[in-house]
Amino acid sequence: MMLLPEGMPVPVDPSSFELKKPVFVDFGLRVAGTPFYLFDRPNDAPRYDLTDQDGANTGYAMSITSRFNGENQSGAFTNLLGLPGEVTVDAFWSNRDNPQSQVTLYRLNPSQQYQFHFFGSRNGVSDNRETTYSVRGVNEGSASLDAANNNSKVVSVKGIQPNPDGTVDVVVSAGPNNSNGDKFYYINTMIVSPQGYVLPGM
Repeated sequence: MMLLPEGMPVPVDPSSFELKKPVFVDFGLRVAGTPFYLFDRPNDAPRYDLTDQDGANTGYAMSITSRFNGENQSGAFTNLLGLPGEVTVDAFWSNRDNPQSQVTLYRLNPSQQYQFHFFGSRNGVSDNRETTYSVRGVNEGSASLDAANNNSKVVSVKGIQPNPDGTVDVVVSAGPNNSNGDKFYYINTMIVSPQGYVLPGM
């Protein structure tokens, strides 16, 4: 067991593991099953056993290093992406009271480049709930997605190389076009794949 102050980086070493198949992460309480790795608490303890699409242990670790406000089950259950409804209906969320939330991945291969794909959804709303996903390693990139009533769109950040210590930070925040008064923003799922890997339907 390891006890760490909230937000403290997890002290783990980088890995030489070469990812060949995607890692699927589902944020929320609903259990989607294989190949989705369930991260069910918005401020939960670090995880050390992320698996790839085939169930192989990658050795990668992940932690919430800046908390989300909460979890909801208000996304689109039916979607056009071929994702399980259990993945797309639940989400972690924050708002203007917590303007940035962060997920950190550890033990990535510093010699490999990765793609990060994001889906966010909040059903039954009439305003813009744009969410920006910023991915930061040696280099960085970002993409924005309006989560309002979304059942068909995913955004991607490609060509990210981890820091020399094998870490990548994913910062989630309200996007510049977010028109909600409380600036709600969401992450339902994140898919990490090798650079150049083509995800069917995405």
